[in-house]
Amino acid sequence: MVEDMHWTPCGQQAKGASMAEEEVPELYQQHWTFSAEALTTVRQSAHTGAVQALRAAVSDGLVTVEQRRPAGGKERAASYPLPDQGCRLVLFYAQKLPELCGLCAAPSEVRWTAIVFYRRFFAVRSPLEFDPMVVMFAAMHLACKIEEVHEITLGRLLEAADFGADAALRGKVAACELPLLEA
Repeated sequence: MVEDMHWTPCGQQAKGASMAEEEVPELYQQHWTFSAEALTTVRQSAHTGAVQALRAAVSDGLVTVEQRRPAGGKERAASYPLPDQGCRLVLFYAQKLPELCGLCAAPSEVRWTAIVFYRRFFAVRSPLEFDPMVVMFAAMHLACKIEEVHEITLGRLLEAADFGADAALRGKVAACELPLLEA
C-alpha cells in the first residue's frame, strides 16, 4: 500500500512508518539545517577563507586594491568588509529577488526555488567571493531551468532588470551556476 511506504534519504522505498511518524534523517540535518550558532560559524569561516584568498591574490599581484590615504595621513592597508556588512548586502539582494521574479512574471515555484538557492549559497559562501547581484540572477535563471519555465531565458531576465546589453554580466551569471549548484 502507498500509505505504508516512505522514501529513505537514498531514494529507496522502505516499509513501516509514515512520513509524519518518521524523524528527519540525520544526514539531512547535518547538511541542510543550521542552528544559529552553526550558521554564524559557517559564515565566519567562509568570510575568513575569502579574506585569506583575497590577501594572497593581492600579494601575488593578481588583484590590485586601492590604497586609502586619509587627508594628511599615511597610506593604510586595504581593509575588507566585516561579515555583518556582507550579510547586509546579501540580505539586500535577497529582498530584491522576489521583485526580479515579479518583473519576469515568474510563477511562485520559481520564486521559492530561487530564494532557496540564493539563501543556501550564502549560508556557506562569502559575498567577498561572489557578487550577490550576480548570484541573484544565477539563482533565478537556474530556478527557471529546474522548474521548467523555459519562457524566462537569461536574456529576458537581464532585459527585465535593464541589464540586457551587458555581455559581461551575462557571462558572470552563466559562470555562477555551477558554484550555485555545488553549494
